[in-house]
Order: sequence, then C-alpha cells, then structure tokens
Amino acid sequence: MKTTTLLCALFAGFLSGIECTRAGQTQEMLPVIESPPEKDWALILSVPMWAAGLNGDVGVGGFEPVGVDLPFYKIFDHLDMTAAATVELRHRRWGLIFDGLYLKMSGSGDTPGGVLSSVDVQLEQVLAEVALAYRVLEGEQGYLDLLAGARYVYLGTELNFQLDSGGVRRVSNDLSNRIVDGTVGRIQAGVREAVERAQAQIDALPPDAGDARREAIRSEVRSRVLQKAVEERALREIIRTVGDLTPVERELIRRKVEQSKEILAANRALARAMVEEKVASSVGAAAGKARARAAQAVDTAKKQLSKAIEKSIRDAVPERVSQSKSWVDPFVGFRGRLHLTESLYLSARGDIGGFGVGSDLAVNAFAGIGCQWSRRFSTDLGYRYLSMDYQKGGFQYDASTAGVFFGVNYEF
Repeated sequence: MKTTTLLCALFAGFLSGIECTRAGQTQEMLPVIESPPEKDWALILSVPMWAAGLNGDVGVGGFEPVGVDLPFYKIFDHLDMTAAATVELRHRRWGLIFDGLYLKMSGSGDTPGGVLSSVDVQLEQVLAEVALAYRVLEGEQGYLDLLAGARYVYLGTELNFQLDSGGVRRVSNDLSNRIVDGTVGRIQAGVREAVERAQAQIDALPPDAGDARREAIRSEVRSRVLQKAVEERALREIIRTVGDLTPVERELIRRKVEQSKEILAANRALARAMVEEKVASSVGAAAGKARARAAQAVDTAKKQLSKAIEKSIRDAVPERVSQSKSWVDPFVGFRGRLHLTESLYLSARGDIGGFGVGSDLAVNAFAGIGCQWSRRFSTDLGYRYLSMDYQKGGFQYDASTAGVFFGVNYEF
C-alpha cells in the first residue's frame, strides 16, 4: 500500500471511522489501539550513545560569559566521560519514560579582551527526565505519541584563566593614560571654575581686607577642589572609563579599581598640583614651578595608576572559577515512527519546555532512521539537539548540545 493511501486511511479512520478502499480491496485502519495486544505490558530498555558538541555562552561567578564552540565531530578530543540509559514501561496506549544522561567535556573558549591568553572550560551535565506518553494514533505505518513531563538539569561549570602578561601591561598602560588624561580635563575644568569664583571674591574685597583674607579664600578653593574634584568626580571618571573596555576587562578591573588607594593618592597629587598652578598663576605667584609640579604629577599619576591597575588585574583574575546550578524544566512534546519497510523506519521526537520555571526556554529534538532487527531488538541512528537558556545568581548558560545519536533498544 502506498504511503499517500495509507496516510489517507489513517486520518480517515481516526476522524470518521470509515473504511478506505484501494484496488478493489478494503482494509480497516485502526486510529488507536482498540484491542489488547499480545501483551498488555511491555518493558523497553534503550542504551543511547550521543557524540554531542557544545556551542554557546557560559558564564560563572558573575564574570562575563565565555563563548564555547566544540563541534560534535571533534567531540572525542574533548569528551571526558558520558553515560546514558532510557527505560520505558508501556501499557496499551500509555507509556512511562525514564531517561538519564551524564556528560562531561572540556575545551578552550574564546578569549575576550586583551588580558587573557586562554580560557579553559570544563562542563559537567546531568539530565534526568520522566515523561508520560499517550498514543493517539497507531496503524500499520507507524504511531504518534503525545508527551508531557519534567526534566531535571544539573550543570557544573569551571573556567580556568591564563593571564597574558604582555596584554595585562598594554591594557594597564592604555587605561592609565586614558584615565589620567580624562581626569586632568575634568580637574582643570573644576579648578578653573573654582579659581574664577575665588578671584571674583578676592576682587570684591575692600582694599584694606589684607592678605590673610585672600589666603583664606585660596585655601578654601584648594580644600573644595581636592574633596569634590578628586574623591568624587575623578573616581567617577575612572569607573566610567573602565566601562568603555571589553566585558571581561571591565569586570576584572572594576572589582579592584573602585577601592584602589594608589589611584586615589595619584589623583590627589595630580589635583593638588593643578590647584596650585591655577591659584598661583591667578595671583601672579611662582606659576612656572607649579606647572612643572603639575606635569610631574601627571607622569607620576600615570605610572602609579598603571602599576595599580596591573596589580588589580592580576589580583582580580582567579586561576579557577567554578559554579554549579540545578533546576527542573517542565515540557510538552511528541514522538512518532513511520515505517518504510518491515525492517526500516523513520523516528522523530520534539519537545519544548522551561517556560521560565527553570530555564527561560529549553528545546529538545531528535530525528533519525531505525532498523527493526527482530521483534525485540532495534537500533536508531540520527541527530539530537538540546538547547537551554538559563540565567540566575551569576550563572549563565545559553548553549546547545548537539550531535550524532545512536541507540540500541530491546523490548522485554
């Protein structure tokens, strides 16, 4: 019987229960199992082997995600261990499926930014699934089941960082120059504004006000600029500048720069020299010496900042960061089989889950071809795809595990 005629008979029998005829012969298709099979109960054991690769973004410990690309055809270069088994208990239309998978792999991830020479990733994945299956269609050409269940997921991730010493120095020097140059501009603007206000106050003093009053105004300017321009504006400028870096550089540096005493000290010296230069030049005092001190303070600040940032980077980069998470994803889906001959068949499964309960979204799909070697023994060869998008508590996993799938099935 041709496939088109069989499918027609299958749907016609399911929807209306009528008979479908072909070539003068009448065959009745069973849309569902209407009579008990030879055995009411069946136990099916499957041992799958999954040569799966990994592609996506993995982040732990609050660090920016690392891109990982381990193709399935290179999996044996990265696979440390794998084990899996599926048990299904069937009773007529109903089936109860238990599925388990353990996968451990390792490899190198992308190296974002300029401070790392390599990032090694180790991933341990455990999946434990229970699903209820209901057979809605069955005939000579195959069957269709609807699925609903829950999948327990455990992910353990470890990132190993290797610093690039030359890259650390380049990033530190570049960041130091950017911070100091930007800070100089902000301090000069603040000093200029404060000095102009101070000079206006001095000019407004009566002629007999005396030098002490004028010096008091200059001291107030020094104090105000050092407190405001340095401790508040300058440090905000540093953090803003850090925010312009690549994600990994920003995260590594930010953790230490905010509390760096060396950076505060360098900016205080810089601001002090700037204040002295502006105040001195505004009243005609030793402006040349003040400018020289300011220029020296700028150079000193750049060197101090560069050393402080380099130390901060080295302190902030751990050799190893690890984190694990576990959650449960509900899912719904289907599975089916279409017989091509008495021995060969096509099989497929698809389900979608997560829905924000565990993952934001989880997709699982399989398609392949199988061979029924005997009434009890069969094998499947195909391709399986599993993706999950999960983010919580500094842990991020937005990746897919996919590759060639081979299963051995035996019915008891």
